[in-house]
Amino acid sequence: MMSCVHKEKAIKAILIAALVAAIVLPLYNIFFIYPSFKRQLVQNIEDDAVRVAAHLSSMFTQTATELRKENLPHELIHMTEALKRDFKLMKLKVFSELGEVIYSTDPKDIGNINKYKYFHEIVAKGKVHSVVVKKGTLSLEGQKVTADVAETYVPIMRDGKFIGAFEIYYDITTRKQRFDALIKDYSCILFFVGIISIALIIFLFKANKDVIAEKERWDITFDSISDPIAIIDRNHRLVRVNKAMSDKLNISRDKAVGLKCYEAVHGKCEPILQCPHTKLLSDGQVHIEEVYEERLGGWYLVSVSPIHGAKGQVIGSVHIAYDISARKKAEEDLKQAYEKLTDKNKQLERFQNITVDRELRMIKLKEEINAFLEKSGEPKKYDISDKVEGTEEV
Repeated sequence: MMSCVHKEKAIKAILIAALVAAIVLPLYNIFFIYPSFKRQLVQNIEDDAVRVAAHLSSMFTQTATELRKENLPHELIHMTEALKRDFKLMKLKVFSELGEVIYSTDPKDIGNINKYKYFHEIVAKGKVHSVVVKKGTLSLEGQKVTADVAETYVPIMRDGKFIGAFEIYYDITTRKQRFDALIKDYSCILFFVGIISIALIIFLFKANKDVIAEKERWDITFDSISDPIAIIDRNHRLVRVNKAMSDKLNISRDKAVGLKCYEAVHGKCEPILQCPHTKLLSDGQVHIEEVYEERLGGWYLVSVSPIHGAKGQVIGSVHIAYDISARKKAEEDLKQAYEKLTDKNKQLERFQNITVDRELRMIKLKEEINAFLEKSGEPKKYDISDKVEGTEEV
């Protein structure tokens, strides 16, 4: 029964863990893993863009305080082509402080003005700004892109003042495909984990139902026994009691569990002298004792049998109390009847002894009279042969 309880607790714990895994893992993937990977991808792109911008910024240190088409460095075209090749850039733009495109690897962009808030409220404040644009959607500047693109704006600062910005386009189709493949693989793993978790939940649910049914059958059997039964651990604590025991103790089973057996049963603060459970804990053997307990209302034949753990050690006992009050009363009645009969026999024996003694004296007297008459030549007066024979029989 104790293993049944432990099994039920273990199954419930596994069931809860499986439910948590089935619910949490997909949510973890959606709200943490995917955003984390995406942030890392964007961060890597930003780092590349900042390195590219650092190469280009060195050319603008000797220019005027404002960036204009007229004062762009002559080597800009050569350097941007090299950077475009080395860093696999899709496009590169240079903006003035006001957001005008003063240079672009795509000449059609030159002269356009960026009026969007992100440029004037983020980039112009000296902060890098990046966004991933999916293929077929619009870029930050409203242009439709033909590939998966990462747009990164890197401000150009001089003495802490914003004088312009680089916009660097990366074709991240390959990176994103790898990223999506990684997420797909991870999602598949989570999907299979979820399926396995659901299957495990179903299996454990059925197993738990079987355990509950087994426990209910055990409870019915346990409570159907009219003799008080308790499961007691090594510390004399009541682990479980049947209905008969809780009725005898006059407390509910829930309140009985956890109490010391000698407190609940005997009202003592320590085990009684003849406690069979104490003896069992010392030698691991079955013990039987007759105990009178006024709190339970009579005499009980108490038997304790050891409960062994997985390693064979004694972990408790099954305590059964058989009510032998009726038998004890019958024994007492029989004892009293025997004592009365013995007393009557003694009285009868004394009476018989007195009667026989009187009869013997009468016979002796008659024998003496017959002897005297015989000496006097007179016939015997008493015939005592039959009486003597009868007396001897007595």
